[in-house]
Amino acid sequence: MQYIITGMRSGNLAPDEAALLDNYRAANKEGQDHMKAVGAAFAQSSSKTGKRKITSGKNE
Repeated sequence: MQYIITGMRSGNLAPDEAALLDNYRAANKEGQDHMKAVGAAFAQSSSKTGKRKITSGKNE
């Protein structure tokens, strides 16, 4: 119902996840690109522990 009214899907994000998303949305394109690069670097280093690697907004 929320999607119909607001155009936004309801999500069950943890507060820290919501803060990251808010910061990403508030950043300019350059800042968003940096955030993606940093996130991809951390995900790549975590992939050795079995976590998903995410690059360029796509799951690999």
